[in-house]
Amino acid sequence: MFDTSAESWLSREPDAREWLLQYSRRHLVYISAVTVLERLTGFGLAMAQATPERAVWIRSLRDVYDQTPARILPVGHAVARAAAELMCLAPHPPSPPVSAHRRTESKSSRTARWRFDVLIAATSLVHGLPLVHNNGRDFEALREALVNHPDRFPGLNPIAMLRCTDLVK
Repeated sequence: MFDTSAESWLSREPDAREWLLQYSRRHLVYISAVTVLERLTGFGLAMAQATPERAVWIRSLRDVYDQTPARILPVGHAVARAAAELMCLAPHPPSPPVSAHRRTESKSSRTARWRFDVLIAATSLVHGLPLVHNNGRDFEALREALVNHPDRFPGLNPIAMLRCTDLVK
């Protein structure tokens, strides 16, 4: 399952785009509904700050994204339960705010993004899929919470994590 940061990075880097294309021809690509939310929000924020010409280009990228086949996994009860446990064990984002779309992220925005990461990790965990990411610091904190408190996640195996830059070589 691909996290938002991995999916975004893979779509921007030329070698990575080719790798993702080849991969998706042989395997189903899974993403969380949260990833769709984050990517579409990113396109919307970029369009709002773009020149009219650039906004047309960004809108075309968004439209291509909307039509790209992927298996979208929902946030149901089991995912919400696993995410709640993860949020209790790791309530604060382990990494600092970032700058995106010419804006510095506020603490509350960083906390919201952290909660999205937790939901994505919980989706991967519940579905037993390895999580491909590009922000290891955040997901490592969640992996450690899972390893240190397996009793909080009955019937679920530890999450496997892969950094997308390690896949594309």
